[in-house]
Amino acid sequence: QEAVSDGFVVASQVDRTSCMRTSAASWRGVSCEMVSGSMGIASGQTLYHYLCMQLGNLDSGSNWVETVLSHNLGEGYLWCTYDSDEGYWMLHGTKNTPITSADTYTIMLDGIQDAYGWTYDIWINYDWVRTGHVSSLYNQAGFQKEVYSNSGVYTSDSSHAVFYRNWLQNSQGWAYWTSSVNTWWSTVSPIQESHSMGALSYRWETWV
Repeated sequence: QEAVSDGFVVASQVDRTSCMRTSAASWRGVSCEMVSGSMGIASGQTLYHYLCMQLGNLDSGSNWVETVLSHNLGEGYLWCTYDSDEGYWMLHGTKNTPITSADTYTIMLDGIQDAYGWTYDIWINYDWVRTGHVSSLYNQAGFQKEVYSNSGVYTSDSSHAVFYRNWLQNSQGWAYWTSSVNTWWSTVSPIQESHSMGALSYRWETWV
């Protein structure tokens, strides 16, 4: 696993993760409204902290793209994207909304294939930030929290990350991510998670 600082890859760290992910590779898009919470960091504890939304071949890790909100030691909250084989990290600026407010993230394939693969576009708070390619038209979708530490000690979050309104897109269009979608969750201590059906979609909450 690699961590990022100011949009550039830095030394590998000891990491812990939690995730929510579709079991099937059936999706052409994913979108969420996410409240970041505190994303705790501290010297000698959590140095790098990420909240991610992902689309691609996630179980195999062979080809995927993601939006990333980072909170690293010595930095503010930064909006980034990552493509596993095309363009790698890109920095899109400092988060300009409160950590208690929801931000909207969207990754969507446009159905166009060229010599490089299937074209995707990414929006953060309805502003287009990136285009690129994934290898498949139909993909797994997921959310992930990642924390990195040199010491193996991780900083507690004073407030939780909440993915509270979530959508998936297939060839029929967009629909809420509900219990009708085969979904799995995982977490590695000390990260915790809870999931439940909200009024419209799954609500996923995760924290240290």
